[in-house]
Amino acid sequence: MDDLRLALEVLLHSLLNNHKSLENQTQPLGAFIKQPKGSPELANMFCKLFEYYSKYQNTYVKHDAAVVEEEVDFIFEVTSCFMRHLVRIASQA
Repeated sequence: MDDLRLALEVLLHSLLNNHKSLENQTQPLGAFIKQPKGSPELANMFCKLFEYYSKYQNTYVKHDAAVVEEEVDFIFEVTSCFMRHLVRIASQA
């Protein structure tokens, strides 16, 4: 789970050209998603989900390693969706 968080964080560093922690990427992430033709609604939804994801990662993975086993697949899939969408946006730019 920590590797998933790290993979997403490293991807964001590359795409957003910064070295902010995962939880501090929400604002630049929103701007990135709106480029070049992203809808504000999707950007807002993505960022809200990302905020919850970051809080979950900090609480259950990064600082405590107390992940509920039944939640692992969901977190894996959400991370994958985030990353695929970001790569798709970057490839269109």
